[in-house]
Amino acid sequence: METAALQHLFHPEPGQWGLRGDPHLWRELRQVFEVLQLPDSPAAIEALLHHLYLNLVGEVAVAGRQPFVARYASGGMSSGHVAAAFWLEKGFPLLQSRLQELLRAQLAAAASPET
Repeated sequence: METAALQHLFHPEPGQWGLRGDPHLWRELRQVFEVLQLPDSPAAIEALLHHLYLNLVGEVAVAGRQPFVARYASGGMSSGHVAAAFWLEKGFPLLQSRLQELLRAQLAAAASPET
């Protein structure tokens, strides 16, 4: 994926996180997206995000769960924990809307006649 697309998807970061591990997961997702092809539908976007969460966190995203991810731990009370509710309610929807916006822009650019 080109750098401009990544900037659009992952910047700015959310202003508020669920737990201290969430920004680490956000940044790890950004790294993974650097080598992925952009999904081409809302369903594919949602499936990809859930698949990546499972692979990076080690369990399915289920509201109320706060799994511990050792590589995200850096000290503090909730260090290393990821808030599944944050991802289901805010993180995934934000990334999905940004991806859909990017897809619409790419389609519009492809459909417009060259000058």
